[in-house]
Amino acid sequence: MLYLFGGTAFYNNTDNYYSDLCIYDFDTDLWTKTEILLIYPSTTQGGSAVYSNYLYYFFGWNFTNNIAVSSSSILRMNLSSSILSWEILSSNGCDLVELQRTSFGFWLDSDTFYILGGTLSNGIGNSLISIALDNLIENLSCKVVFPNQLSPQRRHGSSLVYVTGGFLMFGGIDQTKLFNDLWFYNIQTTYWEFIDASGQRPAPRFRHTTASQGNYMVVFGGVTYNNEYLQDFYYYDVLEQVWFIIETPVNSSMPQPLISSCIVIDLPFVYLIGGKEQYQITLNLWMFNINTFTFTQIFKYKPNPVYPGIFKHSCSGELVGKDFLIYTYLGSRNIVDEPFCGIYRFNLSAKIVTPEIVLRNTLDMPCRTDAAFADLGDGLVLFAGGQRFKENSFTDIWAMNITNNATYMIGTLPEGAFATAASYINATLFIFSGLTSNGISVDSPSSDYFSKFWFGKNTAISNNINCGAGMYNNQGNCVFCPAGTYSSPTSQGECMICPNGTSNILTGATSITQCIPCSYGYYSIDSSKICKPCQKDSICFIGTGTNPITSSYQDYLYDLTQENSQPDEYSPKNIYNKKLILIIVFSTIAFLFIIIFIFSLKARIFFSYYDIYKNLHFEQHSTEEGFEIPKEILNRPSKLGGFCSTITIIALLFIGINTLLSYILTNMTEDISVIPIGSLIQEYDFENIDFELEIVTSSYRGQCEKQYVLYNQSENLEISSIQVKNDDVFCKIICSFTAQELISNGESITFSFNEILSYASDAYAKLSTKSSIGSEKSIAVQNITSTTGTVFRGSSPIVFSFALLPSYYESRNVLDEENSKVGYRISESLIPIKGTETGISNIPITNGFSIKILFVRNDIGVTTYRYPSVELVDFIIKFLNDFPGTIVLIGFLMWFFEYFKNVIQGKTSGRLRLVRKQIKEEQEERRARKGVRMSRSNQILLDPN
Repeated sequence: MLYLFGGTAFYNNTDNYYSDLCIYDFDTDLWTKTEILLIYPSTTQGGSAVYSNYLYYFFGWNFTNNIAVSSSSILRMNLSSSILSWEILSSNGCDLVELQRTSFGFWLDSDTFYILGGTLSNGIGNSLISIALDNLIENLSCKVVFPNQLSPQRRHGSSLVYVTGGFLMFGGIDQTKLFNDLWFYNIQTTYWEFIDASGQRPAPRFRHTTASQGNYMVVFGGVTYNNEYLQDFYYYDVLEQVWFIIETPVNSSMPQPLISSCIVIDLPFVYLIGGKEQYQITLNLWMFNINTFTFTQIFKYKPNPVYPGIFKHSCSGELVGKDFLIYTYLGSRNIVDEPFCGIYRFNLSAKIVTPEIVLRNTLDMPCRTDAAFADLGDGLVLFAGGQRFKENSFTDIWAMNITNNATYMIGTLPEGAFATAASYINATLFIFSGLTSNGISVDSPSSDYFSKFWFGKNTAISNNINCGAGMYNNQGNCVFCPAGTYSSPTSQGECMICPNGTSNILTGATSITQCIPCSYGYYSIDSSKICKPCQKDSICFIGTGTNPITSSYQDYLYDLTQENSQPDEYSPKNIYNKKLILIIVFSTIAFLFIIIFIFSLKARIFFSYYDIYKNLHFEQHSTEEGFEIPKEILNRPSKLGGFCSTITIIALLFIGINTLLSYILTNMTEDISVIPIGSLIQEYDFENIDFELEIVTSSYRGQCEKQYVLYNQSENLEISSIQVKNDDVFCKIICSFTAQELISNGESITFSFNEILSYASDAYAKLSTKSSIGSEKSIAVQNITSTTGTVFRGSSPIVFSFALLPSYYESRNVLDEENSKVGYRISESLIPIKGTETGISNIPITNGFSIKILFVRNDIGVTTYRYPSVELVDFIIKFLNDFPGTIVLIGFLMWFFEYFKNVIQGKTSGRLRLVRKQIKEEQEERRARKGVRMSRSNQILLDPN
């Protein structure tokens, strides 16, 4: 019997999924359609077998509403039953990824059903599994006989780069078939794994340029269909398995479409050297900043027979002191692959970057191009295979010491090979496929081998050999660096401890960029593999190590934000307390005098001789009888006069001191005017005004040292001193600078931190200068904190904007001495701009932490004039006028007291008696004179003679 189940049938002009069971009888040559009680969903591309009169069906596609779903189900039908129906079985022993497959090969051997290859959920597989059939149980036993070991197709012009734990291979071509697949080779399991990466996958290509660092791989250019040269740029995130296309700004400069170039990567910078453009071979050197997505051409090549352009070459980079050097090795100098037998060196730290030929021939090693290459470290490089003039390929493997140009042949390949995908780790060179003696043409078939060559025991180079990135040499054995450490290509085989504030769970990390900063609220110390929760009452910004922000540090930062200060408008000083003290002092003196005067006869007599009111006393000038009292009696000393005289002196002293105090402390007034800035600068020069700037961050994670801080400023601003201080948890920059002329709108100072871990989560800026008002300063403080989960890192700086109000001040004192100053009043102009914020995962591919201080000058200015309210001459006149009035007032009060006292006692001064007496005497005298005159007149009338 032949049993037919599932699949598709075409009728009514459509594809239909067949769910019935058809049975073919070989004896009768007839088909029979059999009804099934329990119909399984539409299925296709599975496998089936009949065992002991039971029909089994395995996996395949299930279709529901025309949506295909990969199935892991096993179906069974008892063919001996009168009513046919499916039952669903389960299995044990195999992962779901091994069961969910379609389009596989299968066969039945006795009671075991074998399944080989097929399309799995993670790609095409080649694993072999077996399922033991048993009609009596519902959970069948599954076993992986041979694990899935996929491998990429042969190819050439592909790339192979090392990342933690293995190699990434991308692209390539085999005859006319182009690839853009991505594979990972695990050097511990020795298995290939196809990576179905998401994101913007590059188009198929070969002869592209690739490099890796940490968890990232970059790809530039290459050749695609129709021999089109490419200019696109991608990077691949190893951990996230995502492709990203790098799109440069519109109209920005970038390399021409390019093939067979070479890349040195030092994230976030990627250096592109040489290569073949469509119509010329170059030696251009470009720098790409992943942070800004911009290219900068460091060296522009002009054709020169002494310094030929090259492609199909190799390159490496190393840091020597503070100089970053890039080397290129060999390569083709023309399209017929005439080899360039030399080494170029570029010093990127030089003011003008130019190539230097450090080697013009390779001595014993035959010159070649398109060779497999490895940088073994410590000046040792390796070449394997290669070709020249498109005629013959090489099988030899050579090592070269570039410090003395010595070369050593250290092995051979199984056959000549070039345009291979090659990389180095564990003292081993890995070479995949490439072109061989099968042909030199690009359309020639690629080789089928994947070879590795170990050099650990090679006597010519073993003393100098490096295990490779992510490993260290342990008594002759290459061992992966443990979690919490890393070993970069320049680490010379030493595992470096991840910085405090980071964690690294990877074994064999190859870059410090794989030391991931702790998240907000966590910290790590002593190369921890994991980050721990922050301590109570502390703040742990991203990347916190030994310096969490405790409450005392928080208080310091709070106090810093409260330091905003502006010169106050003038107001008379409050001297109430001083006057109160003055009143108390003189009241006490007067009280003590009164007490002494009352109880001391000597005092009374003493003070009576200092009577200044002798002529104001109430005096008796005559007796009751009307006789005048002699002067010597009237001028006798008066105790009351002495008392009043002393009180007068005390009062005059109080009034004098009080008046002087008021004049000195409150005798000023102030006029403030706002005028256009043009009018202000016409009258006054704003030159050489000093400022002080303090920048503080409590979360800076780089090395807080002056050598890592770059700065630039507007031409008008002259920096006199810069201090960079690592003050416990704080990184501080203290900058003193001078504005040589009036600050213009938009002038600025920018500080850039260029250390590899330069980033922060907060920043404070304090700007101060003389306000022109005396010695008072104008101070403004701003602060900013990044969004939770991000840090300040990238191309755009934090921007603190300070508004500057030009200020002129003039003062004049009571002595008519004038003083004038110019300055600025500072305030916050705009809310601080955060600049570029970067998540933790993107810190390795970004660079730079910078702070910009932007000055916004107002179009108006302020003038302040301060002068005395009362001029000195007016004060003196007023001061002197106060004394006579006081004297007269007290004298009058004394006389008034004496007068009423005598009135009460019934005494009078006697002046009226003397007046009446004098009037009477003068009247009598007048009458007497009148009588004499009349007597004389009568005598004249009576005497005719």
